[in-house]
Amino acid sequence: MGWSISDLKMMNLAPYYEPFLLYESEDEYAMRLERLPNVEFLYPKLLVRIDKPTLLIKRIEYFDSRGRKIRTQERSDLRTGPFGSLYFGKIVLTDHLEKKVAVTEVLKYQGKKTLSDAFFEKRSLIRTPKE
Repeated sequence: MGWSISDLKMMNLAPYYEPFLLYESEDEYAMRLERLPNVEFLYPKLLVRIDKPTLLIKRIEYFDSRGRKIRTQERSDLRTGPFGSLYFGKIVLTDHLEKKVAVTEVLKYQGKKTLSDAFFEKRSLIRTPKE
């Protein structure tokens, strides 16, 4: 269990979900997001908690079409990178159906690394099919 291509496609949720504010506290917003018609994402409903000072999502609960909670993603250990960008140092992804947990922790943050032009050649960007 871990991150899927579907999860990565959902980095920007706004174009694909209609938001409904559930509550607002001093520290966070809680919202229900309902998938828009004709959007083909796996999850028709999400519950999100947004850190109010930074407007970063700190928790996402994913629900299937039957209303079952499938996954939970919790982000913590908010840090400031060397160039001023904010990021979470720890992400815990829980799969409620398989009863598994995956933890991602940032051990090192490095930015502005120079990549050679060869890195961007077509052959470097295409995944080789498995035989």
